[in-house]
Amino acid sequence: MKKILKLLLIFAFAVVQFMPYASVSALNGKNDNSGEITISNVKAGQTYKIYQVLVLESYDTEKEAYTYKVNPAWTQFLTTGEGKDYVNVETGTNIVTWKEGADVKAFSEKALAYAKTITATVSQTVPTEPAEPTSPVKFTNLNLGYYLVDSTLGALCNLTTTNPTASIEEKNGIPTVDKEVKEDSTNTFGSTNKDQIGSTVYFKTTINAQNGAENYKLYDKMDAGLTLNESSIEIVLERTIEGETSEENTVQKITLEKDKDYTVSTTEKGYTFVIDFAKDFEDTLVAEDKIVVSYNAILNENAVVGGTGNKNETHLVYGDNNKSNYDETRTYTFSFDLIKVNNKNEELSGAEFDLYDAATGGNKINLVKTEDNTYRVATSEEASAEGFVSAKVVAGSVTIKGLDDDASYYLEETMAPNGYNKLTSRVEVKLTANIVTDNTSSVAVSGEESTSVEYSQDKVSIINITGALLPTTGGMGTVLFVTIGLILVLGFGVLLVTKLRISKMAL
Repeated sequence: MKKILKLLLIFAFAVVQFMPYASVSALNGKNDNSGEITISNVKAGQTYKIYQVLVLESYDTEKEAYTYKVNPAWTQFLTTGEGKDYVNVETGTNIVTWKEGADVKAFSEKALAYAKTITATVSQTVPTEPAEPTSPVKFTNLNLGYYLVDSTLGALCNLTTTNPTASIEEKNGIPTVDKEVKEDSTNTFGSTNKDQIGSTVYFKTTINAQNGAENYKLYDKMDAGLTLNESSIEIVLERTIEGETSEENTVQKITLEKDKDYTVSTTEKGYTFVIDFAKDFEDTLVAEDKIVVSYNAILNENAVVGGTGNKNETHLVYGDNNKSNYDETRTYTFSFDLIKVNNKNEELSGAEFDLYDAATGGNKINLVKTEDNTYRVATSEEASAEGFVSAKVVAGSVTIKGLDDDASYYLEETMAPNGYNKLTSRVEVKLTANIVTDNTSSVAVSGEESTSVEYSQDKVSIINITGALLPTTGGMGTVLFVTIGLILVLGFGVLLVTKLRISKMAL
C-alpha cells in the first residue's frame, strides 16, 4: 500500500463545502488577520513555507456558514489547471466549493507542485536553526483562509486557519547514509579495506529513509584509483515487517527496477555516478525503510599506494536541495622495497626476479615497469593486451607496488648477479598493514630469516652468496701431481738398479 506518511498530516484540505473546525470563535463575517499557525518538532536548518490558497471571505460559526473565494494567485490552478478536477469555482463571484468524491490527497500533491511555481505568494519563509530541535516555528497575523504548508524536508501538510489558530507537528525525518566496503580477507564490510591492484572491490551504501521522502538523489564520488563497474549497480529495498514480538520481525527485500524505480547517470560533473529515485517509488517509503545500493569497482593503475588510500565518498540530496551526512570508505594497497645484497650487505645489481602467490607452483603475478627501479602489479586489461609480457624485476634496489596486506608473496630469482649463486627456492615476503585514525597507513614486511638480512618498515634485503673458486686445467694442482709422480718413478728406478747390481755381485 502506498504510504500516506509521504504527505504526513495532510488533513482534509477541503471537505464538502469546506467545513471549518468546530472550535472556531464566531467573528460574524469579520476577518481581522488574527490567524496563526504553529509548527512543532521542526528540524534545524529547514525552511517552512505557507501558501494561502483560499480567502475566507465571510463566516458565522454559530450558523456554520462559511464563504471561501479563490486567492488570485491560485486562479489559474483552480479554474483551468489541475485543481479544477477537485473544486468548483463560481463564475463571477470566484466562490469555491468542493466536488463530491474528489481525492483530497491527490489535490494536495498537485497543489504543492503548483505552489513551488508561485513563490511570490509565500506568506513567510522561516529558516530554522533552533537551539533545540523542538523549538516551534510560528506564522502570525495571517489573513484567515485555507493554507498549504510545506517544508524543505518534504511535503508537510495543508490546513485551514479558520480556528483562527492551527498547530502542525513536523513528522518528516532527515535521511542518513552509511557507506561500507568489503574486506576480502575477512569477508566483512567496514570503513576500510586492503587489496591488490587489479582486484574487484565491493561497496555498499545504505540510505536510511524517513517519512516525507522526496527528491532523493544519491551522489557517489570515487578517487581516480577506482574504476566503477556500472553494470554491477543493484538496489534493494529492505523493509522490516513487525511480528507480535521483536524476535518475530522479518525483513522484506524488494529488488528495484532500473529506469522505473530509479535512473543512473555517470555524466554529472564531479561525481562518478548519481542515482535519481522515482517519485512513485519515494511515495511508497515509510520511516526506517533501508535502500541498499550495492556495486563494485576495480582498483586500477592510478591507485594511491599506502598513505591515505583511495577514497569513495557518498551523500544524499533530498527534499528542497537538502544534503544528508557525508560518509566514505578508504581502499588501501601497498608496496615494498627489494634490495639485492651479498653476504657483506653490499648492494648487488643484475639479479632478476618473478613474483608468485605460492611457495611452489601457484600463479605468477603480472608486473609492469612504471619507471626506473619501480614495478607495479598489472591490471587485467594490461595483462590481457596483445603482446603483453610480464616485466622481470631487475635488482639492485627496486620498489614493487600495488600489493595486498596480510598476504604472502614469493620472489623467485631467475638470474643471479655475475659470480653469485642463484637462490634455490622462492623467498616469502609478507606485508602487514596498519591503518591509523587519520586515514594514513604503514606497512611492515617480513620473510624468512635464512634468506633475508634486514626487515624494516617496507624493505626486504635478499642475500646472494659467491661461488667457490675451483682449480683450472694446467694450474698448480696438476704440476704438483706430476712432480710427485716423477719423484716416485725416479725413486722406484733407483731402487730397481740397485737390486740388479747386488744380484750380479752375488754371482
